[in-house]
Amino acid sequence: MKKSRWLVYGLPLVIFILLATGLWAGLSTNPRFMPSALINRPAPVLAANNLLSGVHEQTPMSFGNKIALLNVWATWCVPCKQEHPVLMAISKHEDIMLYGLNYKDNLEEARNFLRQFGNPYITSWQDPQGKIGLEWGVYGVPETFLIDKKGVIRYRYTGPLTIEVFKQEFKPRIEELEKEQSNE
Repeated sequence: MKKSRWLVYGLPLVIFILLATGLWAGLSTNPRFMPSALINRPAPVLAANNLLSGVHEQTPMSFGNKIALLNVWATWCVPCKQEHPVLMAISKHEDIMLYGLNYKDNLEEARNFLRQFGNPYITSWQDPQGKIGLEWGVYGVPETFLIDKKGVIRYRYTGPLTIEVFKQEFKPRIEELEKEQSNE
C-alpha cells in the first residue's frame, strides 16, 4: 500500500520538480550565447569565390592586420535583411574591416541584394553548400565573428546586429583589442 501511494503522489511531484528546474534553467540562459570552440583560436582559412567577381580567393590569416568582423548572411534570412542598414553604417563609420560570408544562398539573388541595398563588405565570399560555415561552426544566420589583428577569433554573436548590440557587445571588445595589440 505504501509503495502505490508513493507512485500516485510522490512520482508526479518528482517529475514536476525536475521539469520546473529544467524550465527555469532554460529561461535563465542567454539565447544569443552560442559556445564556440574557435574563440581565441586562429580563424580558419577561408578559400572561396568572391561573391561579386567570382574570383577564387583565400583570406589572409590576419585580415590585413586590422580588427575585422566576418558577418555570415543570406538573402533568404529575414534578420539578415533587418541588420543590413546597421552593417552599412558600421562600414562607413567604424575603423574595422567588414567581411561577409554568403551562406547557402542563391548567387544571383545575393548579388542583386548587394547591388540594390548597398555593399557594406570589403569582400563577401560564397558558401553555397555551407561547408565554410561548418568550418567556422555556424549554427545559422546571421552570425558575426570578431577577429583580432593577428587573425584570432575573439568573439561570436548570433543574431542580427543592431546599433545597440554593436555598442554594447562589439565596441568595448574592439577598444580592448586595440589597447592590447597596440602595446605589443
